[in-house]
Amino acid sequence: MSIFPNMLREVVIAGAVLWASIGQGFAQEPPAQVINRDLDAYATPARLVRLPDGRKLNLYCVGEGSPTVLLESGLGGGSFLYWNKVQAQLGTMTRTCAYDRAGLGFSDAGPFPRSPKRITEDLHNLLVAAHEMRPFVLVGHSQGGIYVRNYAATFPADVGGLVLIESAALGQFSRASTGPLMVFDTVVALETCKANADRGLIQLGSTCVGSIPQNYSADLSKALLVNGSKSKNYETQLSEARESLALAPDSEAKSFGNLPISILYVPHPESPEMDRAWQKQQNEFANLSTNSSIKLVPNSGHMMPKDQPAIVVEAVSALVNTLRKGVR
Repeated sequence: MSIFPNMLREVVIAGAVLWASIGQGFAQEPPAQVINRDLDAYATPARLVRLPDGRKLNLYCVGEGSPTVLLESGLGGGSFLYWNKVQAQLGTMTRTCAYDRAGLGFSDAGPFPRSPKRITEDLHNLLVAAHEMRPFVLVGHSQGGIYVRNYAATFPADVGGLVLIESAALGQFSRASTGPLMVFDTVVALETCKANADRGLIQLGSTCVGSIPQNYSADLSKALLVNGSKSKNYETQLSEARESLALAPDSEAKSFGNLPISILYVPHPESPEMDRAWQKQQNEFANLSTNSSIKLVPNSGHMMPKDQPAIVVEAVSALVNTLRKGVR
């Protein structure tokens, strides 16, 4: 989530039914030469891993090597498809995993409320049950940044480094004058989509459903529409948003020592006041470690994993190589 109006629009649309929602004509497959068949890996669950309480979360890993990269999505991007452009490239150099958070995509719903604590516990149990090997480089986009920082604070021995992409912060909406309005608009939009989903009234082409990329097959499009039309999707997102915003900023970790942290963020010139607040927030993340770097990415929107995947891959790769050299 974000304090910026243009980012709000991205979050509401992307968050309503995952970031890759379905538009008109999903039943008719595009011409064969257009379809990216590699994306059909996202049309069905990759690996449903059973947690200690019996729930199953969908995990998708590619590549080999250490450290293992774990990709954590922002609000509404909890589908593993969200990271396809980044994961495909990172998987050529090291083990790289993405997953559907509880209640999103192909994963079972989790107990409410969906707090950072519960999401952290789910992720830890998932990685243990799947026998994925630490250390982990945790990559968090937007609200996912809250979750990876919480994971690093809770399970520090598991984490070799963090990459924060346009990261949100607990209580961030109190930092700007328009913050409460942005929260209200986001929650109202999700509540409307949930009400429509409850009644089976999700409309193609509405705010809750975007347009289909031309390279998606009919199978992938249908799977995303089915998952994105479930009430649990919106209920989960509403709970995630409310829980993260309800927690006080001072409940965040105060320091990660010399843990490598790489921070990527974009400018927001539409509001100089908010731009300064966002930059200040990113600098605060950099101050969490004596071993951090921060980079402004000018040619991107908030959805950087989609807009500038190569820059995300570059930052993660650099941190992976640093860990392989044993430099801290």
